[in-house]
Formats: sequence, C-alpha cells, structure tokens
Amino acid sequence: MALTRAGLRFRIIPGITSGLAAATLAGIPATMRDTNHAIILMAGSRSADGTSVAEWERMASVGQPIIVYMPMANLPDIMSAFERGGMAHDTPAVVISSSTTSEERIIETSLGMAAVDAERHGIVAPAIVIVGAIASMRQQLLANMVGRP
Repeated sequence: MALTRAGLRFRIIPGITSGLAAATLAGIPATMRDTNHAIILMAGSRSADGTSVAEWERMASVGQPIIVYMPMANLPDIMSAFERGGMAHDTPAVVISSSTTSEERIIETSLGMAAVDAERHGIVAPAIVIVGAIASMRQQLLANMVGRP
C-alpha cells in the first residue's frame, strides 16, 4: 500500500510464507493427517491490549496448531492467552530464530515454558513460534530426513 500511495510501480513475486518455510526446514509439517486439518498463521506483534489478547484466546480455542510471526515482544502474553483459550500447558512448542541463516536457533519446548526457555536461551527477533501437535513431530521426522536441518 505504501508503494501504491507513493505512485511507485512494483512487481509481486509469489513465494512461500516465512512461517511455513521455517517450520518445514526445521522438520515440522504444517499439517498431519492424524493431528490437524488446518493451521493458523497469526501476527504476534500487535500490542497486548484487550482486543489482541481476546483474539489470541479465540485462536487457541479452535484447537489447531498456530504459527506466530514476530512474537518475541509479547511472547509471555501470547502463551498465557493460548492457555486461557484452552491449550494445555504442556502443548508442544518450537521457537525458531533467524531461520535459514547461520544464526538459526531452534528450541523445542512447551506452551507453558516457551517464554521462559526463549529468554533463557537468548532468543531474539526475528523469530516464529509454532504451537500444537505438529511441533512434536520434529524429532520423529528428523530421524530419517536427508540434508537440512
């Protein structure tokens, strides 16, 4: 929209969203026949006001895995909202920082410990957080993956 408002010409080159790319490269599938039939992609960068917190709770109540973009500034609030929305404290979670770079870091944790573990390991933006059953598939799939990660 900024380019359009400025009268600048541009071209759109389709690609894959960073949340799905980072998950896939880490060995985490977006969907699995026995775990989920959908996935929620959400921004975590909104302020933790009443509206955002209520939206985070509603997203968790759907019962599908969630990939959170730009979560680090609000990670404790987001994870707490997911719990209030019905996700269990021990729901699998993975934090991926700086995906595809030499600085990439991946932490396998749980919903209830994600914020604490991310802070303990010094995880900073850019990062995504994957919460839900698909996060637990990583170790099983890594056993037979060829190449990366």
